[in-house]
Amino acid sequence: MPEIDPSAPRLVIRRDPESPIQSDPAVDWAVQQVADALTANGITVAEMSADKVSSGEPDVELAASVGADRLPESYLFEEAGPSGRLVLRADDPRGFSYGLLDLLDAAEPGGTVADLLDGIGRGRHDAAVPVRGIQRNFCNVDQDSEWFHDRGFWTEYLDWLATSRFNRFHLAFAMQYNYSHDTVTDNYLCLVYPFLFEVDGYQVAAEGVDAEEQRRNLDSLRFVAAETKRRGLHFQLGLWNHAYDYGAESRERFPITGLDEGNHADYSAAGLAKLLDECPGIDGFTFRVHYEGGIAEAGHEIFWDKVFSAASRSGRDLEIDMHAKGVDQLLLDSLAGKPGLRPVISAKYWAEHCGLPYHQVSIRDREAARPVDPGADLRGVTNFSRRFTRYGYGDFLSEERQADLMFRIWPGTQRLLLAGSPDLAAGFGRSSTFGGARGMDVCEPLSFKGRDDTAAFGDRDPYVDPELRMGTAVWKKYKYGYLLLGRLMHDPDADPRVWRRHLTDTYGEAAAAVEAALNSLSKVLPLVTVVHGASGSNNLYWPEMYNNLPISARIHSGTPISERKPDPRAEKYGISYAYSAQLDDEARGEALIDYTEQEKAELLTELLLHDTDDAVNWGGISPFDPGLFSSVDEFVDDLVAGRQSAKYTPLEVAELLDGLVRSAQDHLALLDVASTEPDPSSGSRTGDHSQLRRTLVDLQILSRLGTFFAGKFRAAVHYAVFRATGDRSQLAASITVYRPARDAFAEIGGISADVYQSRIAFGKEPYEGGSWADRVPAIDRDLAALEAELAGVADRGRSALLDTVRPRMAPVELGHQPPDSFARGQELEIRVSSAPDVEQMILHYRHVDQSQRLQQIAMTRSEDGFFAVIGKDYTDTDYPLMYFFSLQDRSGRRTFAPGLDASLANQPYHLLHSNEYRAIRSTTEQPAKGN
Repeated sequence: MPEIDPSAPRLVIRRDPESPIQSDPAVDWAVQQVADALTANGITVAEMSADKVSSGEPDVELAASVGADRLPESYLFEEAGPSGRLVLRADDPRGFSYGLLDLLDAAEPGGTVADLLDGIGRGRHDAAVPVRGIQRNFCNVDQDSEWFHDRGFWTEYLDWLATSRFNRFHLAFAMQYNYSHDTVTDNYLCLVYPFLFEVDGYQVAAEGVDAEEQRRNLDSLRFVAAETKRRGLHFQLGLWNHAYDYGAESRERFPITGLDEGNHADYSAAGLAKLLDECPGIDGFTFRVHYEGGIAEAGHEIFWDKVFSAASRSGRDLEIDMHAKGVDQLLLDSLAGKPGLRPVISAKYWAEHCGLPYHQVSIRDREAARPVDPGADLRGVTNFSRRFTRYGYGDFLSEERQADLMFRIWPGTQRLLLAGSPDLAAGFGRSSTFGGARGMDVCEPLSFKGRDDTAAFGDRDPYVDPELRMGTAVWKKYKYGYLLLGRLMHDPDADPRVWRRHLTDTYGEAAAAVEAALNSLSKVLPLVTVVHGASGSNNLYWPEMYNNLPISARIHSGTPISERKPDPRAEKYGISYAYSAQLDDEARGEALIDYTEQEKAELLTELLLHDTDDAVNWGGISPFDPGLFSSVDEFVDDLVAGRQSAKYTPLEVAELLDGLVRSAQDHLALLDVASTEPDPSSGSRTGDHSQLRRTLVDLQILSRLGTFFAGKFRAAVHYAVFRATGDRSQLAASITVYRPARDAFAEIGGISADVYQSRIAFGKEPYEGGSWADRVPAIDRDLAALEAELAGVADRGRSALLDTVRPRMAPVELGHQPPDSFARGQELEIRVSSAPDVEQMILHYRHVDQSQRLQQIAMTRSEDGFFAVIGKDYTDTDYPLMYFFSLQDRSGRRTFAPGLDASLANQPYHLLHSNEYRAIRSTTEQPAKGN
């Protein structure tokens, strides 16, 4: 406890020293946090045993319990007799810890103890999301060793995670490499065991790593695990790769010796057993169990059964989290019934990106299951029979599932720029328990910085401006984003003062402008991600530093470059072509092919298109949710055919993006002025001037990205209309709206110059790093191709096709109350009692199983509305049901209901569980908010 000032106002915390819960290290940690913060605020904190008679001073007494329907992490504040006394009730250390941390939320600068206690929210507080995790990836020995071994870094970082009410920390090794796709040099801590210790009975080593280095690594891992648990967080260790040899094209800096196919599984099992002995703080493991984790899928259950058995024999209660991609029944059966192991499947939320908070209505057609190709022993499950598990929750949300499910937000969309939207964070708090899921891990900002041994291009800290550099403390740039996600997953309806205190402390009088601008502009890239699903892979698709896909169909016409100049590695080693072509000579090693600059441009376009079926240009790119959004080509094809659906169109998306940018403009102008004020040490009240500058730069970049993508959607629509009708004026219009979009993107180069590294490296490929300025020539080539096409096209008259676009139907207040649940094997009537101005309604529905397609029924008009019946054969399922409506008015305008609201953060459909599931759930735990 801090030194006590006898003259300062005093708050007494009373707890029972005999209670193992109240004396848990997590409660000790929370008391210390409260004491440190309140003492700095002029209030002394003292501790007293709960069995001693109160002195009459203001106090908070810890006691059990919150009630008969107790839930993990719940806590309750209630009055205790005289004014100035509160009782904090909880049944576990986290509950007490969170209750104590509420004192920090209630503390006002200069406030009294009475004010502090009056500011505490009375009543019960439950956690909305059971699993609220942050994931940090170690992926570069030269960049990441510094923070891994820095005790001071871990103290501040873990304090902030715990204070933000994350309850899980996932330290991940080897997530950066996909076995059989990637050539590998920096394999440090990938197959983790030989970097930590020797395993008895095996002569296995990582060359270049001696016993002292092993001990240092193990000591740091123990420290991180222990400090995580001391704050009440679950410590999850991610072992994402068990490959010991990455193939003939790889040149590992730390070759693994002593392993072959004959002893690989046994060694891995023995290594895991020793790791559990040596590191008692481990609460669970995350494994990538499909082929990219180094284990061929033919017979993979044999390898993993040995590893799972070793974990079970430890006698520990462990979570075994299997990354969902490629998980099949053989793996689930291998894990089932092993004592002490809790199976969890972790699914990608929006492919390897961050979209809006809701989960897709449907997935891309290319994710459907396919017959297994002969000889596909390595990847037959993932790429064929269970392909639909690659980028979502697949078929893992059965109400009778063998394993819990949670989600993971991957870092493909945005890795570098600030993000902080209370709307989106609360939306994730409501949607991360979708279908009874347990919550989610979030890959933190800067994930994969330095991937593929690219430390030579700059530090983990991406700044070059000396005023903005932060070193290992660069995570503090993103404190606001951590705070929002943690607190709003814990309680999506949390009081805004939870985050506004931090904003005021950081930005001073500019806090309100920062909050508003970030809330709007943080939605730009998630929206673009949902609508423009260029690739599910975070390697290939990075909307934040967008590699231009052309609007012009001429850039990617003719014979693909991969057929003209096939890479010998793809032929010789069976490596996926998209990952085998190294365009950077410095990173390639031996130069196998010489590419001209034009061929490099063509090749890059081809790589970016490899994950999209039948797309030769921008218009053909499918949304990640083709159930709610139409692609450019689909939208125009429908217009040509005289159809118009309720799907959100590319033109509407452009309007949404423009609106997000417009809503931030006044705030950006204010921040621009504030950033030029003197440093706060000279009397300014702008808070942390360096952080304000970092924030303003990122907001300016996001604003221009919003303008760019809005213009690009419009330009692509005009071009698609030209292609469909031959109307030359539409091609001219495409160029006209594309130019200012290009100019907005080009401005980012000037904004970011001398601020960020000139090559921000998240991998060795050109699409995994570089700068915004690098991307402008590809946009210019696209414009030049459009202009050349315009010059060669005769004027054949105007098309009125875009004039036929009807505006979206205005929102309608439907008289619809979703059923509480459905009865399996019984007809389910969906009724709308009031639907003003609605001429037609269609019910869209499916099981919460992404391997299935949406169903639809034309609803029947009744005296007061509409109804439809879902047949008993369809309700005879162990999956939940999801449904929504499309509406049409008398003028032919359409819309969805519920649809997306103005926040872009709601769930645009209804979710129903079965009676059986609800009955079981009600006896075990309270349903999470929003589900």
